[in-house]
Amino acid sequence: MSEEIYFAGFAYLTDYQDVSQRLPCTSRVVNDTGAQIFDRQLFELATSVPCQAKINDGLGTLKAGRAAYVTALAVNHEITDVERIGNQYKLSVTLWGQLLVFDFQSKSVVSSTPVVSQFIDLFDTDPTEDEILAAYGRLVNGEDAGGLKSQFAKAISGSILPRNSSRTIRVTQSTLSEKARQQVIDLRLGGAETYTANIASRLSGWLTSQQKICVLPAASNQALGGKMAARLSNGDVYTLNIPAPDYELHLTLDGFKKVLVTDVPAGKGYVYGAFVTLMAVEPLSATRFFEAQIRVGVKRTQPATASEINDGPVFDEALQELFMEFTQAIEPADDAWARQNILPTQTAVSSMQALRKMIQTCR
Repeated sequence: MSEEIYFAGFAYLTDYQDVSQRLPCTSRVVNDTGAQIFDRQLFELATSVPCQAKINDGLGTLKAGRAAYVTALAVNHEITDVERIGNQYKLSVTLWGQLLVFDFQSKSVVSSTPVVSQFIDLFDTDPTEDEILAAYGRLVNGEDAGGLKSQFAKAISGSILPRNSSRTIRVTQSTLSEKARQQVIDLRLGGAETYTANIASRLSGWLTSQQKICVLPAASNQALGGKMAARLSNGDVYTLNIPAPDYELHLTLDGFKKVLVTDVPAGKGYVYGAFVTLMAVEPLSATRFFEAQIRVGVKRTQPATASEINDGPVFDEALQELFMEFTQAIEPADDAWARQNILPTQTAVSSMQALRKMIQTCR
């Protein structure tokens, strides 16, 4: 029999007074749609996709102190970016959030699946405020594959409930090297602090999806220490506890590197590399299960007739590829990948073996 989860609806991971400042467009779209209507749409979507648990909308019937799992789609920040490309303007709107599952009795978070949605459009002129708001409307209410509803459905169908014997894991540190910090700014990948939280969330998401384990919310401005404030769309506010994890992940983005590999009359070929250092540690015993640099590159060709490649998105794609390949190579083991992409190469396989054993205790 499937375990039951109560659906709390849409939420903001920020204080009430910050919502209109941190999420001005998203909050306007949700308010225009109607909070209750939007919650109902999400609930109907949640119950229409395959899920490990049975989704129940009777949260209001739960009595204080009762043991039950509750889930909510909680968003924490939006990013609006306008880039001029030739004679056109590229508008990109991105919404970051999490599918939270928490224990109703203890108000403790038990798992978190990052939910990232994005909508892109092109304009002949610099997009107006109304056009930007309309883009957020498509992002939140549309049926596009990259939209909020589609990404929510994907997260809910892949959500995992922890077993009592499972150990917990969390990205507790996410930093940029000085080189990476300057590159993030120069490449227009967003503010350094935002990108730092971004990469922690991405690593958490790939661990969840590739290794089928529960991952606690990554440390961020909205999840400081062991507390997280979630304000539901109906006005209810929960102060959620984030328990101390059994295992910590410390992530550092070391930087990006572009290498010319071919130069022929037809065009040039490049490899865009992303480099991170990752440490997995058990705080209680100070045991380090993994500590190494990981590198992954993606190839791009620039035809002789084309303008310059916009490097930022390609480097970002390389980092995304790194997280995907790394988490995929943990189990089942991919020793060949480890030897090629993990430094030092002499200990790459043994390092992955130790990490694999640690991850197995989180299932």
